[in-house]
Amino acid sequence: FGAQNMFSCLKKVLMKRPQKFMSKVDLQKWNYTPPLDQDFINENYNEFYKIIKSSGAEIVDLKLINENEELCDSIFTHDPSLVLEDGAIILNMGKKMRKKETNEHINFYNEEKIPIIGKIENNGTIEGGDCLWINHKTLLVGESNRTNKYGINQLSAILNKHNILLIPI
Repeated sequence: FGAQNMFSCLKKVLMKRPQKFMSKVDLQKWNYTPPLDQDFINENYNEFYKIIKSSGAEIVDLKLINENEELCDSIFTHDPSLVLEDGAIILNMGKKMRKKETNEHINFYNEEKIPIIGKIENNGTIEGGDCLWINHKTLLVGESNRTNKYGINQLSAILNKHNILLIPI
């Protein structure tokens, strides 16, 4: 289902278009630096999309259940889940405003019939941006303000079942 490395050619990738109202959201609430220009946001996304498309990768667009719900960071599809060869692990976002994004990933995986093989829960937090594959069987996970020891321990237990070593940093 997924890749356990960060160096192979992409075959299939999940992407999310920026929401149409991103330049109108409360910038302080989302911790964005002003000003945001919707046209510029869309141009950047379209350019990135073309680069990925020209690589030969199939692009799957993540569609939100409610596109009017303010989930501005949902464009960062790498963060809410981790996809292994065996299936998906649902992460628990450290940024409170991103917690609902995991539901969108769960819905996507269910629709695509990708098994969910684990979930980070309760006070454990992990975001995909803090995870780095160094080889097929080894994942580095950095402790940060969005990834804590409880989440790292939960992820380690899940990965152990799949013979993958997690090294906390």
